[in-house]
Amino acid sequence: MDRIKAYSQTGVEAIRLAGLRTRDQLEAVHQATSLPLTVLNPPDRMMKDMAFLAANGVRILMAGNPSFGMAVQAVYDCFKHLKEGGAVEDLASREASPELLRRVSSDKQDVDLSISAQLRALIQFAEAQGHHVVRQFVDEVESGRSIHRAEFQEMISLAWRKPPPFQAILVWKLSRFARNREDSILYKSFLKKQGVTVISIN
Repeated sequence: MDRIKAYSQTGVEAIRLAGLRTRDQLEAVHQATSLPLTVLNPPDRMMKDMAFLAANGVRILMAGNPSFGMAVQAVYDCFKHLKEGGAVEDLASREASPELLRRVSSDKQDVDLSISAQLRALIQFAEAQGHHVVRQFVDEVESGRSIHRAEFQEMISLAWRKPPPFQAILVWKLSRFARNREDSILYKSFLKKQGVTVISIN
């Protein structure tokens, strides 16, 4: 309690408590300081008693981060499986579905989606629309910020052919095609003249 009182006199605006085990401990801290308290992962019975926590100065309750722990475990299991010689295909049933990936994606999040997940979603869309996939163009380590991507340029060069070997280009998002607005307009205009349509599935 001496440390709690000393912290209170330093000008801090709140005190964070970790390792809290009993109600008596929280009551003693609250009596020792008038500062608001933040509590990290208290015992379940105390965590559910919001009235008690509020009455004893708790203003922020942090219940840990189980989603982070689950993600770490999933990554570990994945690499352990691969290191032990397991096949990538064996992991497919444990991956998020394309529908879930679309639901949680945003302009900031979609850059982090796995390329394989984007490809699966694109293929499913193509099949649902009755399209035949001629070829996949994947620039794995480059973003849509640059048009000087090897696969992108290969795709454009094929579109120069008379006739082009494809009539449409499916993209996860238009930002995957070209992020620069002028580049996007220029290349979509060229492709349109060649009879090729750019279709975004998001």
